[in-house]
Amino acid sequence: MKALVIGGTRGFGKEISNNLINKGVNLISVSRAKKGCVGQLHYTCDISDLASWKRTINKIMKENKEINLIFFIFGFADPNPFTKLSVKDWSDTFSRNVVYVAMLLQNIEDSPLGYDGIKMVTIGSQWSYKVGNKYLVPYIVSKHALKILTDDFAKRNRSMIVNHICVPTMNTPGYHVIRRSFERIGTNNLVKGIVSDHQKIAKKLVQLVLDNNKSGVSFIITPKGKVNRLLEAFS
Repeated sequence: MKALVIGGTRGFGKEISNNLINKGVNLISVSRAKKGCVGQLHYTCDISDLASWKRTINKIMKENKEINLIFFIFGFADPNPFTKLSVKDWSDTFSRNVVYVAMLLQNIEDSPLGYDGIKMVTIGSQWSYKVGNKYLVPYIVSKHALKILTDDFAKRNRSMIVNHICVPTMNTPGYHVIRRSFERIGTNNLVKGIVSDHQKIAKKLVQLVLDNNKSGVSFIITPKGKVNRLLEAFS
């Protein structure tokens, strides 16, 4: 099998990559890093630069005729009080959480190669399905939009297995960056409860994706690693 992991060289994405490699899956990673996992194919791209991402998509699809799994791990959150949000805050958050996913899905849908049976997973967070945080409004809205995008793609492409998985807050480098951002704006209101082990959650997520053959489903992985089914886009 061959897996494309977008955002697969750091934090939670790196753990997803490691778990796939351990299961014998050939890995294609995409991130800003100059190198990926040892012995695996890597594309260097700043995914927030949509023009660069478009060129990278074309290169990946040209050079890899068969991809069996796609994990959209890359995400972005920048805490800000709602009243201080600018147009740039909204556009940056959407481009780095939703638009980059939509661009690849469009290319897959238009591709003459055919992607029957491919499994794809988009990633939400606890803020996607719980009461929101007033300092993360664009992020919360974008994750809801990502779920809608995923559901709609699954409905139109019944030969593929496309799902959305909400993961808990995890002890990753990205989590600590966001936490420092909260502290800079004078609040530590990031999360109440468990901050999960990202290695444990990554292992659970990879196994869930490999075992599941139901499309159009939203799953929640709880902080303790339990998997719950949230919603189905269609029966």
